[in-house]
Amino acid sequence: MITNAAKAIIVMSEGRKNHTHSQASKSWLPIFWMMWIKPEEEDMSRRIKIEIMDEKASAAEFIRAWHKAEKGKAPELPRERIYFPDLATLLSVLTPRRLEMLKTLHSTGPLSVRALSRELGRDYKNVHGDAKVLERLGLINRDDEGLLHVPWNSIIAEMALAA
Repeated sequence: MITNAAKAIIVMSEGRKNHTHSQASKSWLPIFWMMWIKPEEEDMSRRIKIEIMDEKASAAEFIRAWHKAEKGKAPELPRERIYFPDLATLLSVLTPRRLEMLKTLHSTGPLSVRALSRELGRDYKNVHGDAKVLERLGLINRDDEGLLHVPWNSIIAEMALAA
């Protein structure tokens, strides 16, 4: 049973399959899990942590967090995390242009895809595609008016130098 210390724990994973070159953008495997806590604590500093961790290790961490939540213990900050299986995958998903989008949206506030593409001086179609990837990861969201925004104050990337 989950106590009031945690409202929900969600795990989403994209299956890794052999893809052709034209499907390369769908071949990444972020393992994403998010832990929500008491509503009064939700407005705390909005941080997300990005790590490199294989499926087995991230599943074990998820199980530890689940047991902690069952005992009523609050998770450590940051609560929201995105895992990538390796550095190459992380870098193929979080490209310099997508990171630029995150910085621009964070500094300007909510924008439409068209306004964001003008702000970045980039083609609408490419910005739209990048926005879909960042939305799927949970790094950007849409508000009630459909405008894109970054719900995070900081993104923390961490990788171990040794296994």
